[in-house]
Amino acid sequence: HLFISGAVFGEYVFVDRLVDPVWLVPQNEKAMIRIGRVFKALKYAIEEIKKYYRPIKDSQDQVNQPRFRFPVFKSFNRGKCRITYQERIKRHVFKGRLERDHKQPVDVIIKFTKRYCYKAHDLMYDKGYAPQLIHYQERVEGTEYTVVVVKYIHGIIHLDEYLKNNPRSKGLCMTDSQDALEALHDKFCHGKLTPNNIFVEFIGKKQYINIVNYKWAGRIGKAKFPFSANIPDGIKPGDPITKAQDRAQLKEIFDSTDSRTSSSASCTSSSTSSSALVSSTTSA
Repeated sequence: HLFISGAVFGEYVFVDRLVDPVWLVPQNEKAMIRIGRVFKALKYAIEEIKKYYRPIKDSQDQVNQPRFRFPVFKSFNRGKCRITYQERIKRHVFKGRLERDHKQPVDVIIKFTKRYCYKAHDLMYDKGYAPQLIHYQERVEGTEYTVVVVKYIHGIIHLDEYLKNNPRSKGLCMTDSQDALEALHDKFCHGKLTPNNIFVEFIGKKQYINIVNYKWAGRIGKAKFPFSANIPDGIKPGDPITKAQDRAQLKEIFDSTDSRTSSSASCTSSSTSSSALVSSTTSA
């Protein structure tokens, strides 16, 4: 077999396969034609790459200068909406600022993914349980990636981090999270409820639950777990995502906060040293 991949050298090295494996011992005329087309396309691609980089002069000064490398996706809606990237949060997640004609600039999160259920996200935003999904676009710049641009909410905090410092709020957070999940279950399942995907937002003195990352979400009865190493234990790729699994994942989050809170309390009660030592032991 012949494997053809492309690589981009930036802040990270990104490697992705360009075509399916090519069987070099063709069994029929159709397979032979496919091999010829692949090699012809590869020849043209290499020529275009050389042509693109030919005007770029080698410079030691340029090589030594640190540079922030961000995606080429920088505008949408025919250029009326423009993105300025500010920082990389994760490999495919960035924070930036969105400028729109005749509107105030807003901070946004830009996420690139191969799968996303924007309908589930929109539903949860309408119900008050998710930040606004500003833009959704498939096959960005001709790639297999989808981009989602989500409004950044200042002052939000991860659920587990909030409960760690405010254990008495667990009951209210659990009730609010269950209500949010039931709102989603009106039509969709989530599939990836983790502490990183649930936030607490504060408006005035009131707290609100936000569920994010609808990467695996989908219609009830149609959504399936992807072929990913991150699927829950006991689940096989392609298995249906169910309401019961969502509820089990949510329960596991709050059960884990129970164990951490108990461990923290145990460390605090058993410690006989200074308050600073108690604090550091609890944090550890």
